[in-house]
Amino acid sequence: EDFRSWFSVDGLRPLKFTRDTHEGSYQARNTYVYDWSETDPHIIADVYSTSSGQRSLDIPLSKCTFDLPALFCYARNMDFDRVEEGKRYPMTFAIDDDVYNVYFIKYGRETIKVKGLGTVKTIKFAAKLLAGEVFNGEEDMMIWISADENRIPVCFEAPILVGTASGRMY
Repeated sequence: EDFRSWFSVDGLRPLKFTRDTHEGSYQARNTYVYDWSETDPHIIADVYSTSSGQRSLDIPLSKCTFDLPALFCYARNMDFDRVEEGKRYPMTFAIDDDVYNVYFIKYGRETIKVKGLGTVKTIKFAAKLLAGEVFNGEEDMMIWISADENRIPVCFEAPILVGTASGRMY
């Protein structure tokens, strides 16, 4: 899987997004260009999946709409001392040809061992996953970001239909 995002210098506004996913026989590719015009904000989207084929469309855009990498970067800029543990915070997430209302939950600080990095102090939170071609929608993706001022995504675990997808910094 390859997810890439381009966003404003402050990390608060996505500008472009690409996705190239291969999970078994399922494939999906997305290319988004975010049009932040005041009169008609929208995402210019070219999407492909093995189940729906190739399409070009416009997707509605609000100020809290993110793609996955942009969402991580947005999280880097949050003041986690003001975010309550266990509380659901709504977000809008664009993927494929639609926008979904999702949420994240802060679980708190956790020191974890990461292969290649050693012991890392992190902030652990979860993001709601969407049921579909890859995810079953029953469990959340767990994300650990460094607890320092850099807030670098250290690792993640996401349940998928055929097991668990995971990744880490190295």
